[in-house]
Amino acid sequence: SDEGAALAERIGSLEAATGYTAVEGPGLVVVLDSADGSDPAATDDPGRVLDTDVQNAVNALWASGAEAIAVNGVRLTSTTAIRSAGAAILVDFRPLLPPYRVEAIGDGAALAVEFPRTTSGRELDDVVQQFGVKLSFEQATSLTLPASTALLPVRARVPSLATDTVAG
Repeated sequence: SDEGAALAERIGSLEAATGYTAVEGPGLVVVLDSADGSDPAATDDPGRVLDTDVQNAVNALWASGAEAIAVNGVRLTSTTAIRSAGAAILVDFRPLLPPYRVEAIGDGAALAVEFPRTTSGRELDDVVQQFGVKLSFEQATSLTLPASTALLPVRARVPSLATDTVAG
């Protein structure tokens, strides 16, 4: 039916926006790697890429207009954590190894221009300047980002204004 087709289209757009379906398009690839001579296994090496560096790259891309992002092939959702455990960087609780390839779907030229203008982009540039962490950009005519494999929240629901009341 027309209603079923409209609903299927809406579901498809929500899956893409939330990260639960693969997406494809042009974009920007940002690569972060440790400074020359640094020890990626040492937690006290200032030239090592940190979880906050990966977070800054991701945040700068979102702020620049990215539509979808993956780090080393792990698709990000609104609940994806980027954290560290010892010297390891975890994305969605998966340990990743350098170099960190952050792929973003969107207008690659606009993303490249806006990235360094964001607060997170400037913070990342400070790390590059101070500690020699390597940062590179490459526009891509076609990227394919996988669907997220993270579990969907099972206890959350959207309240209906017709049946739920809001305490005030």
